[in-house]
Amino acid sequence: YMARAQAWYDRMTGTAAPPSTAQPTQEATASSAVNVLQGTYRVAVGGLNVRDRPSVSGNVVATYSNGQTVNLDHWGTVADGYIWGRYVAYSGAVRYVALAPEDKSTWYLVKA
Repeated sequence: YMARAQAWYDRMTGTAAPPSTAQPTQEATASSAVNVLQGTYRVAVGGLNVRDRPSVSGNVVATYSNGQTVNLDHWGTVADGYIWGRYVAYSGAVRYVALAPEDKSTWYLVKA
């Protein structure tokens, strides 16, 4: 468990290269797939837009406030200069949130 936690921390802080076993998913056709660790994350910024697709041009369908939590699945992608994570809303709709800029300079979500 600690090794996985350390590996996650290293990837999130950019101190380790991502695993070379990452494979693009079928949904990530126009962008780069990334590994996102499934689990509960806490919003670490003032507001975080929830979108209907992993793009800054996706419709904003909700906004999370600082301290709220979201349960991400394992899917992730890089698009429009951001790393995106995915979850299924209570309605059953798939939703997307930006986790960080592509350069990983600021993380908008932290592992809860």
